[in-house]
Amino acid sequence: MGTTPSDFPQLNPDDWHPDLIRLADALRARTDRVAERLALVEARPPFRLRPAASWFAGIALVAMLLFPPWQRAYRDGNVKITMAAGYGPIFSPPKGADEVDMGRLFLSGLALGVVTLAVNALSRPPS
Repeated sequence: MGTTPSDFPQLNPDDWHPDLIRLADALRARTDRVAERLALVEARPPFRLRPAASWFAGIALVAMLLFPPWQRAYRDGNVKITMAAGYGPIFSPPKGADEVDMGRLFLSGLALGVVTLAVNALSRPPS
């Protein structure tokens, strides 16, 4: 045999303890504030890349890939020593350059991506 709602006495808010009433009011106010913030977030336009920043980033990326950083590599026994050799065209490396410095190229690309996203985020119209 189970219990039914009629087995419990009806709650009358007038009989509640004052602390319980304050707690219920505080929770109701907090719920209302959360609902207002949620409505603001839902009304905000989606994040989209700005065309000018995207074009600039694309051109800069192509330039970085066409003119990457180069390095000279020396061997001293089992130790490989590398020195920066500057930037030069991919089809005609600078004199004495042995290989593309992939570490600096990666960091340059990462920095370009971070700056592009920051410019897009800062240029976003206020909501």
